[in-house]
Amino acid sequence: MNSRRVSRGLKLVALAAAGSLAAPVAFAVSGTAPAEQAAAVATAGRPAGPTEDFNGDGYQDLAVAAPLGTVDGKKRAGYVSVLYGSKSGLRIESKQIIHQDTPGIPGSTGAGDSYGTALAAADLNGDPYADLVVGSPHEDANADGTLSVIWGGPDGLAGGAILLDGSERRSGSHIVTGDFDGDGGPDVVTTGHGDELWLLSGPFARDGSPSRTSRVPSRRDEELVELAAGDVNRDGITDIAGLQGYGEATTPDLMYWKGTAQGLASPAYVNGFGRTSVRGDSLDVGDVNGDGFEDIVVGHTEAYTYEPAIPTGGKITYVPGSAAGPAGTRARDFHQDGPGMPGGAGPLDRFGTAVSIGDVDGDGYGDVVVGAEGKDAPDQEGSGAVLTLRGTGSGPTGKGAKTFFQGNAGVPGTAEEDDRFGSATKLIDSNGDGTPELAATAQGENELNGAVWVFTSTADGVSPDGALVYGPKTLGTVGTNGRFGTAFTG
Repeated sequence: MNSRRVSRGLKLVALAAAGSLAAPVAFAVSGTAPAEQAAAVATAGRPAGPTEDFNGDGYQDLAVAAPLGTVDGKKRAGYVSVLYGSKSGLRIESKQIIHQDTPGIPGSTGAGDSYGTALAAADLNGDPYADLVVGSPHEDANADGTLSVIWGGPDGLAGGAILLDGSERRSGSHIVTGDFDGDGGPDVVTTGHGDELWLLSGPFARDGSPSRTSRVPSRRDEELVELAAGDVNRDGITDIAGLQGYGEATTPDLMYWKGTAQGLASPAYVNGFGRTSVRGDSLDVGDVNGDGFEDIVVGHTEAYTYEPAIPTGGKITYVPGSAAGPAGTRARDFHQDGPGMPGGAGPLDRFGTAVSIGDVDGDGYGDVVVGAEGKDAPDQEGSGAVLTLRGTGSGPTGKGAKTFFQGNAGVPGTAEEDDRFGSATKLIDSNGDGTPELAATAQGENELNGAVWVFTSTADGVSPDGALVYGPKTLGTVGTNGRFGTAFTG
């Protein structure tokens, strides 16, 4: 999910419509899984019920955050917008804006709170409507943060509760949901200070109290910078893949926490060829090769000091799932100069900025969506792009890959420098047809106001035909430097 990461020149209104394989890598010992139809039975490792259907109508809904948004004159307070799904997809007229001054929402708006830095969805109280989990890591400017829930219901999201007070924990920078202890109910995992992860085990009471709260084992005292959840070993219990350890010399290492009946086990490094850790800046979890094991895809945007050079412009690494966990010995790299990939790579493309997995063409294999927020559009430097790679029985392939730029081949908008189109991505089935649509953001749009594009999906994959574009102006919110689209539900 993934997704976590702003243009000028696009008038933000709802618009109706006017793409390598390198040498093998290798493993030692493992998001977000493909988007599911809301009414369908959940896959193994995920509790049954609507995935992101907050009002229970059978269509998935889309929550998007602007954690740096201004609310009631308070800068960087943050807010969340929700568009509800329908037979015809997401509807602008269904828009809902949520912040900490919204009646029934816990907390109070304060400058610098960064409400909405991370989002996740799950039916925490079994009613059964999906609920929205929101992270506010700098709540009350004390840098401790809070984690809260907004309850779903027949009329959508309303009311809420504090799940975790961040005292000495710094809650809410990253959130994932799933059944991490195999009891059939949803749990929540969030980051704390430094290397900490906190597991909140369900079921949850209406006041937000979990059945228990426990610290998740860690192997290193370095920052956790990304999390994704899925059933990598197909045992019916959700696992976590994460990236940990920013430093001056290296990119974060890929880690794997196995879900067990006792909760999450101690993490293991996911190693590749020559015992070198798989590293990256973004990741997602989903079944790319259709074998029932969820795989991990890691985006690695650039080389760091003392680190072996990566392909020009960035790469993604595909790590298959297996009964033993992530199979690093079978990992493969893909980059923009590889077989079948369209265009070519530029040194500042940042291919791998965001990664999402889902079956966008309905062939039974999870396709891989990759953001490249620094890629040059035709005649415009660094405006950003989104690429799609098809999934096959052997994993991703560059054959048939597509590249989408603003203002090119039917994509709404105008590409401009520093738009950062592709800074976050999300796959969601908002019209209930069983095939997810692609949502992508440009956090730099309109001088860091940000915007979201929602593309349709067909048997040929993602299409710009009938694309929806919206942002702060459409929603009636303050756009200035808010970076709308920083986070989707993970």
